[in-house]
Amino acid sequence: MPKGGSGTGEETWRAGPGGLSLIEKYHSTGDEGEVSGLGIFWPDKQASRMQVVWYDSITPNGCTTMQGSAAWLDGQLIARNENAARGKTSILQEVFSEITDHSFTQTVYEGASDQDLKPTAIIHAVRLRQGPWK
Repeated sequence: MPKGGSGTGEETWRAGPGGLSLIEKYHSTGDEGEVSGLGIFWPDKQASRMQVVWYDSITPNGCTTMQGSAAWLDGQLIARNENAARGKTSILQEVFSEITDHSFTQTVYEGASDQDLKPTAIIHAVRLRQGPWK
């Protein structure tokens, strides 16, 4: 978090219907308060990328369809959203890295441009039990 801070939570990942999508459920409690969320990732072969929709308890409209892209690059999943409102652009980029069978790191970057992107959250996820990500 930008000013320090920490929290704990749980992410659950599983395959969607027919194994054609990924579904992420998220819940955390920490300095930012309590946050619950749901993400759905699915391949868009026409656009040569993954589409992402994200719902959570702190987004003003409740739902965000990522306008950027989500794609694999050098073993990392990078999801990107660009917003333009009131003449200002904001970028949110999530990088899932250090992915193993038992853990991954998720870093969230935010800024007005690519040059201004700064990490605002780092999540270290560890598998608690077999089956879907927990």
